[in-house]
Amino acid sequence: MDKTLKEIHFHKFTGAGNDFIMIDGFHLPPDTIEYIISHIPEWCARGTGIGADGLIIILPKDKLDFVMRYFNSDGSEAEMCGNGGRCAVKFAFITGHSGNESKFEAKSGMYSAEIAGDNVKLKMRNTLLPKKRTVTTSIGNISGFYLNTGVPHFVIFHDENNFLNTDEINSWGREIRFHDEFKPEGANVNIVVVIDKHNLGIRTYERGVEQETLACGTGSTAAGIAAVVSGRNLSPVNLKTHSGLILTVDLSVELEKVTNIYLTGEARLVYEGKINVYRE
Repeated sequence: MDKTLKEIHFHKFTGAGNDFIMIDGFHLPPDTIEYIISHIPEWCARGTGIGADGLIIILPKDKLDFVMRYFNSDGSEAEMCGNGGRCAVKFAFITGHSGNESKFEAKSGMYSAEIAGDNVKLKMRNTLLPKKRTVTTSIGNISGFYLNTGVPHFVIFHDENNFLNTDEINSWGREIRFHDEFKPEGANVNIVVVIDKHNLGIRTYERGVEQETLACGTGSTAAGIAAVVSGRNLSPVNLKTHSGLILTVDLSVELEKVTNIYLTGEARLVYEGKINVYRE
């Protein structure tokens, strides 16, 4: 059977160092969308593909600007991605699907955001107060805070786990990510250094990417929450990511939950291109 050439248009975005392949699915047929989903690991591979931490498809939704479907680089679909959500908002604006303010749906629920210059300010969902947990690993007991900011996170403060080498996060981070304590879904793992009352340094091992990434929006949100709740920091919290870029988290702490959570940072178009696909 003859094969026909089809071009799939994509945009490459970065959010504080987290990078994504963006697909406008508003007018794509379902079989093309399924084809894209089946090739995510190949396209996200660095060196042999486009290279990205994940792939995002935006789709139409009644009474909303769009639906965001987020996929990790291994092809698994995730409930939410903070930096991905901010990039999706900028992408929807560039492609004419939304204005400076937008409302969208992710797998974890409804979100709203606004664009201010190069930055996108994303309103995150309310969450319960983080829970203190200690996990036993091959290098010792590691204490931290567990919470869900759209996806599960374990936040470790270096001041109470100073035996950890942050440069080895891909090793011990992977062990914690797959730890029995967090089964079955696993957890993203963050190591945080307190700089002062409004500033933190953060590095994140991301579930689904299965290595450290240059930034993580839901991880920075989780770290900001844990830092404020534990009395280490005051809101707003500025987090210096591994890329060197800053994400800012604003929040309010109530009796049993955290509300008014905002994640702000750069969301930028890097380039756009086309993928040539031969299909029967």
